[in-house]
Amino acid sequence: MKKFTMITLLTLMSANLLAAETGALLYQKNCASCHETGTGAQMLAPPMGGVLSHYRDQYPDHLELSKAISAWAINPEKERSLIPMALYRFGLMPKLNIPETDIDLIAQYLAARGDMADTRDSFKGGGAMGGMGRMGKMGSMM
Repeated sequence: MKKFTMITLLTLMSANLLAAETGALLYQKNCASCHETGTGAQMLAPPMGGVLSHYRDQYPDHLELSKAISAWAINPEKERSLIPMALYRFGLMPKLNIPETDIDLIAQYLAARGDMADTRDSFKGGGAMGGMGRMGKMGSMM
């Protein structure tokens, strides 16, 4: 019985590690080019650290956070935006042309990732996101 339990536990741990690794690779392939590159006016999308900070405030539960990230990435809608400043600065995120199962793996990876800096202040104008953005408007909502 102990051997069966240990094998089951190791199998589950391996599956979780594989899912996290897959989610990380999918994130690098599909998301990082917009959410992790550029500075100032060259930024294409808000830094993922800032996005996650806002989402974690709203969804402190890991599973709910993952579901919310998936729901947004599958169908981004202006009315559901948690970060109006980023929406104003960068516009609405386009719908992704990747399978929902991949989006779910990315969302699980992001929900579990704890090493992203809290860059929430950069959404207030000034800081990393101040100045002119892709839309050519000032980084504030006066």
